[in-house]
Amino acid sequence: MTHVAVSVMDVLREIKELKPASSDLRDEASDDTPTNTKNRSEDDDLSEDHLGSDLSPEEMKVAQLAIGVVSETLVTIKELIGTITGLIKLETPDDNSKFVDSLEKLLKICQGMGAQIDEIGACLYPLKRLLQ
Repeated sequence: MTHVAVSVMDVLREIKELKPASSDLRDEASDDTPTNTKNRSEDDDLSEDHLGSDLSPEEMKVAQLAIGVVSETLVTIKELIGTITGLIKLETPDDNSKFVDSLEKLLKICQGMGAQIDEIGACLYPLKRLLQ
């Protein structure tokens, strides 16, 4: 579960690094002259400096909402880890198999949440613009 928490923290960090498009990029994008198109394709070598830095205002709103979802998911996972840690200290050997089954179910659910958070993070990057 701690691996899932670390993955979710990475997604949260990446989402927080997303930036809106600068006015220069928007001006260039609206200008369809052949010279600007050529310059843009030469400059857009998929460098990491521009990755995720050309989000529209609407996309930034979605990114902000995603930050809230990912943050709350991270809090939930941390609380779950804390609760499980406390329960392990109270565990008696008599009902160990039920306890382990419950932990395995919680782990699978937690891993599923982590996969969904990864999807949310991946969906926020404007790949269509990167491939143009």
